[in-house]
Amino acid sequence: MENIRCKSSNFKYQSYLSDPFKNSTSKIFKGGGEMEIGRGVKGLIMDEDRVLVLVEPNGNVDLPGGRVEEGEALSVSLLREIQEETDIDVEIDAPVAEWNFMKRPGLEISGTTYRCRYVGGDINLSHEHAGYFWVDLGKLYEPEFAGCGRMGVYIGAS
Repeated sequence: MENIRCKSSNFKYQSYLSDPFKNSTSKIFKGGGEMEIGRGVKGLIMDEDRVLVLVEPNGNVDLPGGRVEEGEALSVSLLREIQEETDIDVEIDAPVAEWNFMKRPGLEISGTTYRCRYVGGDINLSHEHAGYFWVDLGKLYEPEFAGCGRMGVYIGAS
């Protein structure tokens, strides 16, 4: 059973799959109500000392990644999301941050950010993002980035 950090000790956690590393959605129950827990992944894609940063249409910065599909391994999900969003090839190294946030009432996303190494390919963005840039890793933790959208959550800075 996956270890989910809940905001209240009144929650009971129920996993709908036996393998927590393939779990994409679970539910927790509180006083007769239920909250969905979705699983997400993000990639901190490194090329030397630079990190790939995506720009959402609203101007917020983001890392490539997204929701884990039912029965999908986290590494498979991350590679799929990176390919869909950027069309580049990467190698996954190691997890660098665990995070969670409320996406909307009744849906909490719990996820992991993995350090990835850029292997190759030209960046071709999907419709989900309006632009991209490479930034030095140290700058990613400065308020202009870490405080923009959920970036600070994804990199463990907030």
